[in-house]
Amino acid sequence: MSRSNYATLSTGSNTTIKSGYGKLHSITITPAAGTVVHVVDSVSIGASPNLGTSQTGEILRLGPAVDAEPEYFGPYDIGFNTGLTIAATSNARVHVEYE
Repeated sequence: MSRSNYATLSTGSNTTIKSGYGKLHSITITPAAGTVVHVVDSVSIGASPNLGTSQTGEILRLGPAVDAEPEYFGPYDIGFNTGLTIAATSNARVHVEYE
């Protein structure tokens, strides 16, 4: 069994967490109203992706949030091949568990 890795993103980011093959285990989002989070199987989705529409290679799209309550999504164990990239609106804090 592989050990999980963790990443925390905040203040509106478009971040590649891992390049290459892996698994997404879970996501916890501490949102504010209107938060949108995209999880994409890619190493680049551009500097300013449109978070209102689906993205190429999209694994998961969460939001828009209606309140500021933390939300846990998982366990998933969803595989990705190219990489794990997270894009989020500026009012989100996203905690990701992956391998």
